[in-house]
Amino acid sequence: MLRVAITGRPNVGKSTLFNRLIGRRRAITARTPGVTRDPVTATVEFSGLRVTFSDTGGYTAGEAPIDRRVSERALEVVAKADVVLFMFEGRQVTGEDELFLEHMNRFREKVLLVVNKIDTPEHESALYEFYRFGFEPVIGISAEHDRGIDELREELERRLHAVAGQGSRRAEAAEAGLVAGSRGDSRRARDRGYGKTLASAHDEINDEEREHDTTITLAILGQPNTGKSTLANALLGRQSSLIDPDPGTTRDVVEGEFTFGQQRFRLLDTAGMRRRSRVDEPVEYYSVNRAVATLSEADVVLLVIDAQKGVSEQDKKIAGLVVKRGCGVVLVLNKWDLMSGASNEFEAICDRVRFVFPVLQFAPIVAISAQENSGIKRMLRTAVQVYQELGERVDTGKLNRSLQEWVNENPPPMVKRRRPKLLYATQTGRRPPVFVIFAGRKSDVPESYVTFIKNRIREEDGYRLTPIRVEIRERSRS
Repeated sequence: MLRVAITGRPNVGKSTLFNRLIGRRRAITARTPGVTRDPVTATVEFSGLRVTFSDTGGYTAGEAPIDRRVSERALEVVAKADVVLFMFEGRQVTGEDELFLEHMNRFREKVLLVVNKIDTPEHESALYEFYRFGFEPVIGISAEHDRGIDELREELERRLHAVAGQGSRRAEAAEAGLVAGSRGDSRRARDRGYGKTLASAHDEINDEEREHDTTITLAILGQPNTGKSTLANALLGRQSSLIDPDPGTTRDVVEGEFTFGQQRFRLLDTAGMRRRSRVDEPVEYYSVNRAVATLSEADVVLLVIDAQKGVSEQDKKIAGLVVKRGCGVVLVLNKWDLMSGASNEFEAICDRVRFVFPVLQFAPIVAISAQENSGIKRMLRTAVQVYQELGERVDTGKLNRSLQEWVNENPPPMVKRRRPKLLYATQTGRRPPVFVIFAGRKSDVPESYVTFIKNRIREEDGYRLTPIRVEIRERSRS
């Protein structure tokens, strides 16, 4: 897979160009400098090639620890890229631009210099100043107004196809025994850092999990500072998300992929979700909206809760959103290494969670320490189980036989001197499982009896860990 990194100092339009190239609004854009911190990635088909684009936080001369880490992460992404779009603002070259140029000299061969905010033909004369840096061609664009993007795409396509051609020739040489294989390098990389614990689980996953070769999308949600980014880094085996004691470090949705056993996962690390009354910055507002939007992509949500602080009203609201979207969910009690270690501590907290989260009575609870890499394998196995349950289907004949038994054992209550008639049932959907019960009169079936049927489906048909929906419909009179 080919990689393209977009970099430059803050507020030169990197995120706007990133969204333009991938064809959708993935990165948050704002006039405030420094909105993007973690690299934001998206993999798309580009000119017949599979290309991963990365929007970096860029380079800043700021001395704050978070500024230094953002700059370091940007340079790490640049080092791994096949092509680097190095962006300037067309109306000025700053001291930060000059400092960044010094760092970029070692990547000169793969740099394509892009000058943004060339909004009109009159602005094109500003491009000549940038040729003094020794990069050719210099491409002027307006990312916001879609000006010059076609020319940029053509040059980017040319460079990517050239890199792809070099890769093909290298692969042919390796096949002929002329180039040393990279297997040893990948093994050494795997054995470093976070990846070691996760890789050691390959032989422990059960056979049922190995049967699934689809990619499961996991979304990490929760309040700020619960350890979501630490967990994402542990799963991906690399420092994909910046970690800082101050809440709100993650702003964009950080995406990555990893494998556990034979199961592939796509991971979405989201910004912390605070109460709306506490969100007073536009950037945080858009961060929360992006986090909510990931629910439409997620198969299973890892709802991360600080085990020391316990659950809160905001956690309940997040849980309500998850259930409404029909995602599977695993409640993750993080920072378990900081707990007292009492023998009944986990059971007591689970009882409290069940009391506070009646809407999530079905959701499994797992205690982990993302910092210490403990409990993560158990969490992933649980996520796989939830995903498998979401895809289960009940045979219509079996479902109707069960429905008849439930009605005979526990008939629905009388309504206006008549007993509701439940005629037949069928499963109409998966992920989440949806069941439709046809009745003589929909209004005659109380909600309490719908809950009873839902619980019996859970008990007898294997939906113990997932959300399910039961709808009552009236039989067509025709």
